[in-house]
Amino acid sequence: TSRYSFALNISDPRINFALNCGSLSNPPSVPIYVHDRLEQQLNLASIYYLQESVTVSPQKKGVVITLPHICMWYANDFNRGRPVDVARYCSNFLTGEKQQLLLLSLDGAGSKFGETGSVSIKFENYNWTC
Repeated sequence: TSRYSFALNISDPRINFALNCGSLSNPPSVPIYVHDRLEQQLNLASIYYLQESVTVSPQKKGVVITLPHICMWYANDFNRGRPVDVARYCSNFLTGEKQQLLLLSLDGAGSKFGETGSVSIKFENYNWTC
């Protein structure tokens, strides 16, 4: 609970992808959010942000998943806060081959991508430049 009456009691990880400070690590604009369409807008903001910033790269010895740095800062918003929890949550907003590769990697099918099938989850550096 918060001492502020307007504070959220439960975090919604999508808010991390919807708001930004205007740096180059964020989308180029912040939409105007409308109460009647807030769920749809938060989903769209998450899809846009993550589809542009998440990479899934098959390597000789496994897969490297790179997530936006903001996911590391606010990791506790995503389930238990472990990198694998963050990556799994982010997969809900990815599409196509990127989503499929990420889920296959996390579900233990990573051996398709290399000898050991290891999965490495990294976080992109944050670019504060405006």
